[in-house]
Amino acid sequence: MRTFSTSLAIPTVLALHTAACGDLAADSDGFAGADEDAVEFRDTSGDSDYECPGDIRCLGNSPWVGDYAFSNFPRFADTPKPDPYASATFEMTGATKVINDVEEEVTLGVTDEGRLTAVRTVNQQEVSVEGTIFTYTIQPTGGGPSTTVEIKVKSETTPSAGTYFDMPRYAIFTDIIPTDTDTFPEDPERPGWYHVCPQADGTNKAIVLKNVRLRYYEHLAELVSDDESVVLACERQALAKGATNVEVLPNSGWSVVTPNGTVNRHYGLQQYNALINAYRAFYSGDARTVQGTQIFFRDLAHSPPMFDQLDPSYLPPAPIVGSYQFVLESVYSTTGASCKSYSTFFPEGVHRNPVYSPPGDVFAEPTYEAWDDMDNCDDNTYDLPDHGSVASYVIRFVNPWGGGGSSG
Repeated sequence: MRTFSTSLAIPTVLALHTAACGDLAADSDGFAGADEDAVEFRDTSGDSDYECPGDIRCLGNSPWVGDYAFSNFPRFADTPKPDPYASATFEMTGATKVINDVEEEVTLGVTDEGRLTAVRTVNQQEVSVEGTIFTYTIQPTGGGPSTTVEIKVKSETTPSAGTYFDMPRYAIFTDIIPTDTDTFPEDPERPGWYHVCPQADGTNKAIVLKNVRLRYYEHLAELVSDDESVVLACERQALAKGATNVEVLPNSGWSVVTPNGTVNRHYGLQQYNALINAYRAFYSGDARTVQGTQIFFRDLAHSPPMFDQLDPSYLPPAPIVGSYQFVLESVYSTTGASCKSYSTFFPEGVHRNPVYSPPGDVFAEPTYEAWDDMDNCDDNTYDLPDHGSVASYVIRFVNPWGGGGSSG
């Protein structure tokens, strides 16, 4: 077992960002500037009586982009790749797997849809990646001693609910002892190995995004093209959700084979980065959502759209007075939210974080200046695609008798 000593001089990235997802104050991706009481809003859409139908993918939203320290995973040996903060380089020095009771050297194989394989060096045969151990050298970019780290793929599971492809999920462990062993617990079956993905809120496995590398600066997370690396993204967090929820891929997936034929699920880096921003409600320098908020997306970058979650059957039953509607929150680009939707019912606009979204009261004071000052998405001089690639919607109750709509 290994720990990182302070002599590595690698800031937070190698501390594994072990703040639990429920601890916003300690996590740099929390909704900065919100009142401390805002944490009470988490895990609710604002309407506790309404739950998504079982067949809808309006999964809980998350502002976090995953376990940053191990996000960038070099595909090849002796090819250093920077961690997302560029604080250190990760270089694979070897990969081994026990096959028929013999430890063998293997290389890493990966499909467009993120399925990993171990390729035997002796005969190029593909075998299951389960049980493969990757050895890495971590070198601080500012100088100082390097550290050796091992990463192990313990298991693979693949849900069978996808329309176009089923993204494999991997339980991945490291031999580094994390600061927070509640969030990154030890494997009970093999002491000394700890989860790479945070587990504090339940099982959280990793998916694999091909031909990309994660960069993270000033709270903005973005993927860049890199055919020598893949990104490990934790399935319950924002970086993975474009692939798991709406089944698009950032830099692969041009030819996905489905039972109904071959389809293109390549969304493109810029569009996928906009989707990451949309999941995180990123604008004005930070992620400003509430975990657990129900959110629905429509692709504006393609015609016909590659995803469109605005299905009326997903709305709650209509009340005697008023109605539940999909209400546009914003349109997102590579830099974050680029506009805000105003209307008669929501004169202050709509936001997923209730702290920034007054409940339609025309006399309400704006609660967050940067959000209030944003351009109107519904301005007649613009079409929605002029603002960005992804439109985000929330479900709100609209009262026809005035007084605005509910923020719930």
